[in-house]
Amino acid sequence: MTKIFIGLLTLFMVMATLLGCSTTRDVDVKSTQALPDWPVKPEAVKPEPVKPEAEKPEEVTPPSPPRYDPDVLQSNLKKMTKSLTGLEYLETPKKLQDCSGIFLRVVRKFKKYYPDRPFPDEKQQRSTRLIGKWYHERGELILIRDPQKQAHLIKPGAIMFFDGAPKKKFSGRFKDLFVRGKGIYHMGVVVKVVSDNGKVTGYHLFHGRKDGTPSGTTRYHKGFRKDYGPQARRDNYPPFGNGQENWIAVAHLVNPYTTP
Repeated sequence: MTKIFIGLLTLFMVMATLLGCSTTRDVDVKSTQALPDWPVKPEAVKPEPVKPEAEKPEEVTPPSPPRYDPDVLQSNLKKMTKSLTGLEYLETPKKLQDCSGIFLRVVRKFKKYYPDRPFPDEKQQRSTRLIGKWYHERGELILIRDPQKQAHLIKPGAIMFFDGAPKKKFSGRFKDLFVRGKGIYHMGVVVKVVSDNGKVTGYHLFHGRKDGTPSGTTRYHKGFRKDYGPQARRDNYPPFGNGQENWIAVAHLVNPYTTP
């Protein structure tokens, strides 16, 4: 009897165990998913395309203008005019042996020393008036109203313009300055300045001349009557003129007011 009871009890326990194993449970689906690696790598972000900056032009330093040095300028002019001295006056334009032609010959040589400086062209500016007008259009021609008060403008390399006095005297009106027979008549280049205690009293002028007189340097260009000394026949010359010709305008081969 006892054996039968133990057998039934054992059978009951086995059945209870089987019934418990068949009971369904809620499954955490999320827990069954594979966990990602840590740390999570962010997705690669593609940078927005950057617009290239507009290409900037190179900053080119322009050629510096020639330095104004009166001593060097005077020395250069002495060398240049030496080889141009003694040329007989000729009206033939191609010969460049009148006063404007002699000046243009100086310019030819001057370019060697100052290659960056612009100068009148011997084909386009072939007269004293056209040369004067060329400097005027560049803003470098100065009209002379009072020669003695404006004497400080006389420097080595100064381009002196004169009227045709006494017969063709300049009226003083600017509109006549470039008119033949009324304004500019003659021209030359200052190669040396004469001064007294810093005050300009005269100058030496290199220029082409008429009347069978060859090109050369003249020294009788004074600013005041007392400076002529015993040469009484010249003491009535206009101040800083060329003989009886009045000094009416000036420019400069190298502009001392715009160069360092």
